[in-house]
Amino acid sequence: MAKRAVSAVETVTDNSYQRVVRAGDDVVTLTATYDPQKNGFQLMLMLRDATTLLTMLANVRRVLDCDAPSDIIRQALQHAGLKDMALQDVVRIPGVWSVFEAGCRAILGQQVSLTAAVKLLNQLVNLCMPCSGFPTPQQVLACDIQQLRMPEARKRALRDFASLAASASEEQIMATMCEIKGIGPWTRQYVMLRGCSEPDIWLENDLVIKKQVKHLGVNAANCSPWRSYLTLQLWSLA
Repeated sequence: MAKRAVSAVETVTDNSYQRVVRAGDDVVTLTATYDPQKNGFQLMLMLRDATTLLTMLANVRRVLDCDAPSDIIRQALQHAGLKDMALQDVVRIPGVWSVFEAGCRAILGQQVSLTAAVKLLNQLVNLCMPCSGFPTPQQVLACDIQQLRMPEARKRALRDFASLAASASEEQIMATMCEIKGIGPWTRQYVMLRGCSEPDIWLENDLVIKKQVKHLGVNAANCSPWRSYLTLQLWSLA
């Protein structure tokens, strides 16, 4: 999460995650700090409208993947062919707060390095409305995305995605996003992986994944229904 953090929205330390989110009309800063004695997170936030609390708590649990059965997942990774020495210590999905945010991250990250993608994300946030959380679809539509240094086709895809998200539920976005030119299966799968925290997303056509499968002799089928974690492990090992 630290490598992908957007500076105006998120702050990540070795033991905490802080971000700005919207709760209705309010802008809220929440901080989740790991408590090793309780093997969980202490969550701090202030809300004006308590009716949003349960929804926000559920999303924090998803973003931090608090309910992942790590021992079972680790066994599945081993069954797929990952050796103990190759397994990363953390077996969690680094979630993204919303489907829209995950989609923007995926579009801006197409065919560029992670560093370049995060730079574009920071530029987008600053163009829209700095320090008030990740932009809404309406804010993306209203800002001058021509200032972003990326191909015109990708700018159109971002604008069309924001237009869809401005008037659709997350379920509708997921069902129709591939109808947008410039958004294909890889982008949708990435959104499912990080924006929906689906546990069995396997990005088999990703170039890094293909190389890692060949190099490590991995059999992804043996990891189902936990292939999202295998995808993340192989990216981490690249």
